[in-house]
Amino acid sequence: MTDYCLDTKKVVDYSVSKNKLVNKTIKCSTGKSCKDGACVKSSSGDEGAGLSCTDSDGGISTAIKGSISYKEMFATEPT
Repeated sequence: MTDYCLDTKKVVDYSVSKNKLVNKTIKCSTGKSCKDGACVKSSSGDEGAGLSCTDSDGGISTAIKGSISYKEMFATEPT
């Protein structure tokens, strides 16, 4: 199962508890909206609003090879 947006302010989150599949509908906190199954910071109207940027290793980490994706672009950190 994959998490998904119920609407712009709620995400349906799947997890496993006591060997059973469970789901919860979670309201996004203030300033966030649901996009692609996650609560993300709401756009403020600047250029690139509504686009996502992700970093597989959570930021600057020289011990872990990571990759980032932004818009339609995809890049991998050099080894």
